[in-house]
Amino acid sequence: MGRLAVCGLAAAGMIMAGCAAGQPSGHGNVGEQTQPMPLDAGQQAQLQQALEQELQRLGVDPERISSSPPQGSGNAVFDLAAQPYDPDGVEGPQLTRIQLSWTERLLGDYDQNGEVLASDLAALAQNFGQRVYYEQTASRTESLNVPAGEETSRNWRMARIDGDASGEIGLSDLTVIAQHFGESIDGYRIYRLAPDSIAYYMLAHPWDPSLPYTIGRYESGGGGLQTVRYSFDDIITEAGTYRYFVVPYDVESGQEGRASLALVEQD
Repeated sequence: MGRLAVCGLAAAGMIMAGCAAGQPSGHGNVGEQTQPMPLDAGQQAQLQQALEQELQRLGVDPERISSSPPQGSGNAVFDLAAQPYDPDGVEGPQLTRIQLSWTERLLGDYDQNGEVLASDLAALAQNFGQRVYYEQTASRTESLNVPAGEETSRNWRMARIDGDASGEIGLSDLTVIAQHFGESIDGYRIYRLAPDSIAYYMLAHPWDPSLPYTIGRYESGGGGLQTVRYSFDDIITEAGTYRYFVVPYDVESGQEGRASLALVEQD
């Protein structure tokens, strides 16, 4: 059952915001928040049935699927930022640091628990009809649909549920759950190219170098009504240009997901 078939549930009483042609682009005043239209119990049951049919159409068995890292370009972190600072000033004993920060990306994980599962339907149903605003931002290689406002704003949180970035939370976002079903994040690997290096290498976890990632998801901030954000301090031992990128990591499969856009910081 494809998207058009899913939208056909209107005859059964499903609220159909987001299925019609000509959906809102998402551009506009972030302050103009629409009121979500939470689905009732019967409509939520229809939503569950629609997900099961979409999984079947894609050949996904939710009872047998294995965990995997986030896939596809939409799961690449696009807001990686770096800020150099010296905790105690240039005369102090502590070394200069570069603080990296970014927002988690996991399409279909609407409840932000780090996994794409049927439980994500609850957040979709609760915020059905909510409008989301975006800003077109051009990177070196592609055009990005970046949520408008601050990373900690409600608009960014709603953008997490607007899985297809259409500008409105609706049935089309159910397909995203099915497409990424079973994908999960346990942490991120941070790769750095230092001034004296010829290749990127992964930074070890600062407390436990035996861990397979640089920072665990349990060390992130946010969740619930807030966006999930990561922050990591890299200690700098010499002046020069540092380059970074981050990659999500899934422990069960032992695999990396889609890498972020590279970031350069001049120290």
